[in-house]
Amino acid sequence: MSDSAALYCFDEVRTHDRDRYLTTLFAPNNCRGDLTAIYAFNLEIGRIPFTVSEPMLAEIRLQWWRDAIAALYAGNPGDHPVIRALADTMLRQKLSRVFFENMIDSCVRDAKETGFDTLDGLSRYTDSSGASLVLLAMEVLGFGDNELARRAALNVGTAWALLSLVRAQPILAAHGRLVLPMELVMKHQIQKDEILAGKTNANAALAFQEILALAQKHLEFSRELMRDVPKVAHSPLLISTLADKYLKILAKAGGDPFAATPELNPLWRVVALWSKNALGRY
Repeated sequence: MSDSAALYCFDEVRTHDRDRYLTTLFAPNNCRGDLTAIYAFNLEIGRIPFTVSEPMLAEIRLQWWRDAIAALYAGNPGDHPVIRALADTMLRQKLSRVFFENMIDSCVRDAKETGFDTLDGLSRYTDSSGASLVLLAMEVLGFGDNELARRAALNVGTAWALLSLVRAQPILAAHGRLVLPMELVMKHQIQKDEILAGKTNANAALAFQEILALAQKHLEFSRELMRDVPKVAHSPLLISTLADKYLKILAKAGGDPFAATPELNPLWRVVALWSKNALGRY
């Protein structure tokens, strides 16, 4: 991997996705740059729907990334540092194109500002976004054909994506976006405009708790497989250690993301990840 491309990806992930960056420190040395490349790709496309003024502009930019991935698989990588880094990664590991496509599709959905009708629909969305990223990480580590590792990755990725959506609700509200699917809005008799204005109540908290409970269930599913997933494949799964803490913070706030502490203590994060990794757990 070229030094400039690697440095770009490293700086982006370390600065804008600190939680995931810390998990790369527990991956094999020869895989850290490759993991950082796919995480940087996730950052690049993920910010597009929220940094442009019109959905059409977001779709145009996302199409550029879709074309760049297509060119990459055709053997003609472009000059963007993330694409150059991914090209180097592809020389070492065969990465599934469908996961990149799924992630881009999820961002296109974000750009269209389309809400979710059901909790199941929200879960399927997180399968395409968060789970696809962790499944790519498994392929980077050489465990793309390990069914148990893939199942663990699917559940961890889905759990983290669900949790991240709830944590991001205060920011998304500023963009006029509601995480809660209409199924929960109707069930708990929630006024959408109030949440978008940052005004939550007990009913809204109950709805957020349902999403958090689903995230917790996915974490539990992943840990049922822990003994069967090789420790060398644990790096992308270690994010679940941080998910546990975020879930506790949100539980203390009654499930209300507007009342929860947004970040974890930096030192605690490192110690917690190191301890879990030393025990061969996630």
